[in-house]
This record gives sequence, C-alpha cells and structure tokens, in this order.
Amino acid sequence: MRKELDLMTRKKLTQIYARRYRTARSKKEKTMILDEFVNLTGYNRSYASWLLRHARRKMRIRARRPAESDQTRDRRLRISRATIDRLLSGSRRLMRLRSRPAPVLPHFV
Repeated sequence: MRKELDLMTRKKLTQIYARRYRTARSKKEKTMILDEFVNLTGYNRSYASWLLRHARRKMRIRARRPAESDQTRDRRLRISRATIDRLLSGSRRLMRLRSRPAPVLPHFV
C-alpha cells in the first residue's frame, strides 16, 4: 500500500518533473518521465501529463459563491402569477397555449 504525499511535496515534484518533461528530446523519454511521475504521485495519467505541460502557468482560482440563505432564496422565488403571465405571454403565443401557465409554474420552481 502506497503512502499518500502531501500537497507541497506533490507541487515540488511537479515542478521538478515538469522541467525534465519540457527539456526531454524524444517521445520515449517523455513517456518514461510521465510513467515515473504517475507512479510516484498516484495521479491519473492524462491529468499528470496536463500538469507537466502546464506547470509554469499561474492558475487562477475562482472564489466560491457564498451559500444563499433561505431568506434570499424565498425572495428570489417569490414572483406573482401576473408577472409570470406577463413574462411568458410571448412564449405562450408561440407554443399556442390556451391555458395560463402561472397556476402550474410555482410547483416547478
């Protein structure tokens, strides 16, 4: 059973192997470096090759959106039936609906 490497160790290994991978002259050499890296880190082979090719790039990490509160969600979902009918009037004509969609829609939202 292989012991897991911590994140900092994997990052350092990625930098070292990426430098070797970039300077490799043949496909056979790159394959050997990739195999070594995959066995050492336990990464999936395609992800490992992507990492080695993009190691110099700065990755931009997006901030997570804060979880929305129940109050915000309720406010967002509160739409009157008249507003729904007004917003969907053009679509209703295109779909040739005879009934109004407003009474049904709150059950689906």
